[in-house]
Amino acid sequence: VTMITCSYTVDAAAGTTDVTFQLPDEGDVDTTNVTLFVSSEYRYLAGRLSETVISGTETSVEQTLIVGARRATSASNAGLQAVYLLSTTGKRFESSAPDGTDTSFVSRAAVDLSGDTPDTNGYSSCSILGDASFGLTRSLGGSVPMDVSRSVEFSTDVGPTYTQCRYRANSGGTLDLEFSTDGSNWDATAFIIADDNNTLISAQATTTDDPLPANAEQTLTNPALAVAQLTLMQRYDGNASDAAVADFVAALVPPVDPNVVLVSSVLPGSRSVAVGATATAFATVINAGSVDGINCDIQFRDPLPVDFFYQQTDPATNAAIGEQNDVVNIAAGAVQTFIFGITPNAEITSVDINLVYTCLNSDQATSIVGLNTLLLSASNVATPDIVALGATVSNDGIAHLDGVSRAGFFALASVNVGAGADLTVEVDTGDATLPLTTSICQTDPLTSVCINPTTAANAPVSLTIGQDATPTFAVFISASEDIALDAAAKRIFVRFRDNTGTVRGATSVAVQTDSP
Repeated sequence: VTMITCSYTVDAAAGTTDVTFQLPDEGDVDTTNVTLFVSSEYRYLAGRLSETVISGTETSVEQTLIVGARRATSASNAGLQAVYLLSTTGKRFESSAPDGTDTSFVSRAAVDLSGDTPDTNGYSSCSILGDASFGLTRSLGGSVPMDVSRSVEFSTDVGPTYTQCRYRANSGGTLDLEFSTDGSNWDATAFIIADDNNTLISAQATTTDDPLPANAEQTLTNPALAVAQLTLMQRYDGNASDAAVADFVAALVPPVDPNVVLVSSVLPGSRSVAVGATATAFATVINAGSVDGINCDIQFRDPLPVDFFYQQTDPATNAAIGEQNDVVNIAAGAVQTFIFGITPNAEITSVDINLVYTCLNSDQATSIVGLNTLLLSASNVATPDIVALGATVSNDGIAHLDGVSRAGFFALASVNVGAGADLTVEVDTGDATLPLTTSICQTDPLTSVCINPTTAANAPVSLTIGQDATPTFAVFISASEDIALDAAAKRIFVRFRDNTGTVRGATSVAVQTDSP
């Protein structure tokens, strides 16, 4: 994209320059202004541009890192002979990804430019001293409060394993740096060379729509794949074998340790709130492994119009401690408790939120609907919001059926923290088909006797639940054959539906048949 206009003013006392420019087809925005810091020898510029973007009813802030250097008028392969440290930051978009959104990434590498006599095409060889990784697989820790994309991703999983490297300095003060896996096909990056040969800068965008159209800012809306990245090469005044080089290209994150094993749960299992109100719930994360979990957090990755936070709590009091969205280490065998909040910015039909519980050195906890998910709905009108908790005889979240009769039960307490409404309370086994039948009744909270109906039945219970009302229920279970424990797949759900069929509250317990 070519600038229509560009001008600048210098504040020598502050060591800054204000640059004003205009891009084509910017709509109502006439010009853009950014303040850049200037190095003492007037060779380098750097700054950050923040712009507020309004699209329909959504507002977001876009931030752009700007780096500039006085360009060399000439360069040679021999003049660039040195070890260079490369740092890359950028964004990757894949329209086929589950949420089809941008994800930030970083990588680091080091190369040794040989300064050898160029070949017939002007290239000299270089050596790859290591790379810290490319890819978008695991979070460095901490959720980023921005729409849609909520975690900055890092990885120990590398991209292509490059084995060969070559470079070519051009007369216009540019460098072509190329890598290959086989010596035949080369991936190239073009750099601008600063006039002291110490720093090289590359900013490029690559998409499946290449070549980019002249008005790419307006027409490039949904490529299958797009990568935009900024790479800096900095000369290192030392040897390729120095420990500093090895440290620079060391893995950005530790590898996943199979001995860090996370399991998690959420209470309550559902919330139904007004648009703009915050639905809160509590999460418990257990490190069931033998190695400490590093920089553990909770992430929200579903593509929904919400704001999200999490915060550590004192397990004895449930009081929030520390700062929001801070990572925490979880020792082997230890339990960490959290509170989290989800604020819907638009109406949401009941949907199970699959939160991601992970540590820097672990795989994420397995997602189990009804155990560590949150069923969320949001409406522009007042709705009931039933907070329900199941209570089993063994107090372990499992409805234990007698080994001989294969019968059992569990109790249910609830409170309506939303608007009063007529509701039906029903029992099911989710997506699983289990060899059991269930019946339910509303109970007297003092005596636990069935009152609605007076004998438990397998039909839903209908009742009016007013605001702040606390009805209780009992669920009875009878199995036709033994049921082995499988807390993820074999669960009994209790759901509260309003007259539109929308679930306004839910909870669940696992079920198993005990030994005779």
